[in-house]
Amino acid sequence: SERATWLLRGALASYLFLLLFAWRGSRIRALEFRPDLATLLEHSQTLEGNLLRRWVAIEYIQSTEINKANLQNKARWVGAASSLLFVEGFLLSAAVVTALLL
Repeated sequence: SERATWLLRGALASYLFLLLFAWRGSRIRALEFRPDLATLLEHSQTLEGNLLRRWVAIEYIQSTEINKANLQNKARWVGAASSLLFVEGFLLSAAVVTALLL
């Protein structure tokens, strides 16, 4: 039926957007890891315990702040792709039911 055809077209469009959004989510640049291991090794040999722990804590805070925007952006794209997966599944199911009943 014509209605089933339109539902299938919608499912195909959803699938194409799903692929686009999933690809876009995977294109987010690499995360920055801190502290730098070479610097950590150097500081572990020259700094005393409390000072070293404080430096590591500051590095972790900076790493979190640097990566926060990237992670939120990635989550947005992946969330949109996940939503489109449900839309596609619904449209495919509706197309099958429509084709069988009409």
